[in-house]
Amino acid sequence: GVDQARVHHYFGTKKQRFEAAIDLPFSPSVLADSLVDVPLDELGESLVRGLIALWNSPASEAIVPAIRTLIASQDGPQLVQGMIGQLVLEAIGPRIDHPAGSGPLRVALAGSQVIGLMLARLVMRVEPVASLPEEELVRAVGPTLQRYLTGSLGEESSACGCSGRLPVTAAPAGAGSGLLGGSGAPGAHRRGQG
Repeated sequence: GVDQARVHHYFGTKKQRFEAAIDLPFSPSVLADSLVDVPLDELGESLVRGLIALWNSPASEAIVPAIRTLIASQDGPQLVQGMIGQLVLEAIGPRIDHPAGSGPLRVALAGSQVIGLMLARLVMRVEPVASLPEEELVRAVGPTLQRYLTGSLGEESSACGCSGRLPVTAAPAGAGSGLLGGSGAPGAHRRGQG
């Protein structure tokens, strides 16, 4: 078999192997670790602020090519889903896993939002997202990430393997006043409330 101690000695931790395999100009673990001590009700905005800080850092010039490489790579989606999801779960998983078993779904939903935001703002330069002032971006996207991480995921969710109703939390002030307006309530238009 494989001697795990020897693999660790020569190739580092799982996090280090992931970062080396995809050759990112930044460490995803730094962003994930920055969320550990953030108050639960501030995770969404803190995540957007962390992304903005990363985009404004010296690593920013290499981020777009790294994203394009990941998208084009056959193994890219599995690397991103597996390791970045794992990094975030390790950092904040126990805090957001309510009801039990919903943590991986919450991280996957937040990750899909982050990937979409990165593609729209950095790679494809979709307007007005690409030029939206940073604080407006935080106010527009933070509440969505917050809901994915700590709010209701719907009436029931069999996808997460949890049973019964998911907890409903109050939306932050202005949560429904994003770029497109609306009530911000999931399914409000479906129910004729929007």
